Amino acid sequence: MIHHLVADQEDGLAVGYRLAAHKWDNVQGDMVQDLHSAGQLDRINDYCRCDVLDTYFVFLRVNVMVGRIDLIREQELIHETRQWLEASVDEFPIYGAYLEQWGDWENPWIEDESPTVTSTD
Repeated sequence: MIHHLVADQEDGLAVGYRLAAHKWDNVQGDMVQDLHSAGQLDRINDYCRCDVLDTYFVFLRVNVMVGRIDLIREQELIHETRQWLEASVDEFPIYGAYLEQWGDWENPWIEDESPTVTSTD
């Protein structure tokens, strides 16, 4: 499951976040025990790899919100992560599916400009 953080905005301030879920292979957290019992460890591994990525991106955004990093550093880290994922697709094909769902973030506080970080596609 992939989640993209989407900022709701009011008067230029972020007032909340919602997660937009994208699923492949229909794996969800409550299915892990049954998958394990059925010996489908590859599906669990793929699910966990993508769940860790989702958590990392939420972690980055929280660090922006509490002032530990700025938006520029967050976007640099996201860009570096995307490059790492692209380089790792041959070893971990699930990253290809993850990247297919990738969406670039557009800064809602800057008008008439392109996204902060653009895809390398």
